[in-house]
Amino acid sequence: MGRDQYWAEELAALDGERRRAMEFLRNHLPCSDLDCYPFSLFLRFAAHALALRDEAPWCGELEWELFAHYVLFPRVNDEDLSFHRALFHRELWPRVKDLASAEERVLEVNRWCCEHASYQAQDERTASPLTVYRCGSGRCGEESAFLVSALRSVGVAARQVYAPRWAHCGDNHAWVEALCGGRWRFLGACELEPVLDRGWFNTAASRAVLVHSRLFGDGSSPLHGAPLGRDGGVGWYNQTPRYAKTRPVVLRALLGGRPAAGARFEVQLLNDGFFHTIAALTAGEDGCAQAELGLGTIHVLARLDGLMAEGDCNGNSLVLELAPLPAGDTGWRDLTVYAPESEPSKALPLAPEQKRRRAEELSRCAALREARLAEQYDPGQALPGREDLLRGARGNFSQIAAFLSRDGGPRREALARTLSPKDLRDALSAVLEDHLQALPPPPPGVPEEVFSGTMGCFARFLKETRELTGLWAFDRGFWTWRQTGGLLFRLGTLEFEYRRLEEGEQPPPGLNAGDGILSVHIPSDALLTREELDRSYDWAARFFTGEGGRFCPGGKPRAVLCGSWLLAPALEELLPEGSGIRRFAGDYERYAVREDDQEFYRWLFNCESPLPLPALPERTGLQRRAKTWLVSGGKIGMAKGVLRSFSFQ
Repeated sequence: MGRDQYWAEELAALDGERRRAMEFLRNHLPCSDLDCYPFSLFLRFAAHALALRDEAPWCGELEWELFAHYVLFPRVNDEDLSFHRALFHRELWPRVKDLASAEERVLEVNRWCCEHASYQAQDERTASPLTVYRCGSGRCGEESAFLVSALRSVGVAARQVYAPRWAHCGDNHAWVEALCGGRWRFLGACELEPVLDRGWFNTAASRAVLVHSRLFGDGSSPLHGAPLGRDGGVGWYNQTPRYAKTRPVVLRALLGGRPAAGARFEVQLLNDGFFHTIAALTAGEDGCAQAELGLGTIHVLARLDGLMAEGDCNGNSLVLELAPLPAGDTGWRDLTVYAPESEPSKALPLAPEQKRRRAEELSRCAALREARLAEQYDPGQALPGREDLLRGARGNFSQIAAFLSRDGGPRREALARTLSPKDLRDALSAVLEDHLQALPPPPPGVPEEVFSGTMGCFARFLKETRELTGLWAFDRGFWTWRQTGGLLFRLGTLEFEYRRLEEGEQPPPGLNAGDGILSVHIPSDALLTREELDRSYDWAARFFTGEGGRFCPGGKPRAVLCGSWLLAPALEELLPEGSGIRRFAGDYERYAVREDDQEFYRWLFNCESPLPLPALPERTGLQRRAKTWLVSGGKIGMAKGVLRSFSFQ
């Protein structure tokens, strides 16, 4: 049965306000939500929200559109959906029902959130508010979704707002706005302040080029804000003027000197070393699009039918003439980027008594959070050797414990150890079981530990591509046939590939073409400690003379070789003697050096091709020293070496 027919049949069984609410959700939820979640889940959200219309006077007074978007609506951002409203309501209602003002209710709900969660940097997948509640932490986007959900659970209209990128520093930030007396008031999620419209980010927000909110589906209330544009089913609304000094910016696209109607403008900020799109605007019939933006430099890309133009704007207007994309490298140019200056905070200073009470509340909330987290670990269900997994699961302890304890198979622990910290906190036992049953068996002669470690390359490669390109994509098909074909195995911290020296390949002294050798590869997550390196080499000796011997068609390996930028002699000048890279390189006797090899750019500077030297990043100490070395005329390249004092008995 198709989605439309399924929803039509379910809606036919409803009437009155329940049907109205569910029709609103059908028309405004992303199609993926309608496909991935059951009708019954959304019906629970609707029933809870409609009950609040009767129970909470402040909710009953809301216009239907505001109620539907900011109380009824289940989704805040891109978080996993789960029904948590009743649980949050059960804990919050006694605390807010008798409070006299909307401001007091908002502050009390945030106090409850602070008792349950605090900030922790995490990966980009957005955990559900229920996971944040159970596990006690989240990044700002998760904390704010948690607070919005908690406010909606007691009938307070709330939304998440974002500075998608800062102009004056790296990264971004999300916080919360709640509707109080017909106007939006803001606060930092899980961050205690005695009053609204106050947070650590007041000064940062005064330097924002854009602060926006999102609305799923259509809306007509002026309280949504000034429309910025749409991206599929999501509408973006401009909230910047309430936080920062702004200017009207008019962008105009021309084609052959005439207005380019329908051109798409990507408004970008320089952040973390490259341009991030913070808004997308569409040109009208006059070729123009307009937005109220903060001060400072914006970079603008205009596109239409394969044509493009770009430019920088520091003032109120920018005209771009569309043209075919240039062929080849366009070269580099210098540019000057201006960040907005900070404005004096509009928030009044706190009185000494307010500061004292806030400090006391922060200590009380932290103690409550720590006590809750400690209670989540049950020593009575501890599994030897797996305590770290169970402690890491936090509020998901029962699910992970159930999965690990079902039988004694080693694959359970191996699978659990592939999970990210966030996945460990919300993965269901049934989901893990489904993955476990679908895993292929290891090839004959390959121990489970070796198979699991080797196949872990796929998750690692996805993360590496994400860091390099910003996209979740798999681009290593040219390489992973080695793992799937039984040619390369991860044994501890290093990978070993059996192969024969090829004709024309420069061999180390004493070896010839056709000889079997092991090539060492260094995964990006390798730990180059003495203990881990020795463990890998010892494991390789045992494996390739034992069960792994069947993967050595040319007989036992005669040597262990490595060709890598990590062996480059220049690194001896750039790194201290006790560093992991020098420890690894010191195990090898170099027999060939290629100073002009450029592969190191990818692994050292995280760029696909060499950049002009001034553009190389300087995020780590090694990057800074290597950049200085290269600018002064030095070379890095790569080297080949043979492992000293190693033999296969």
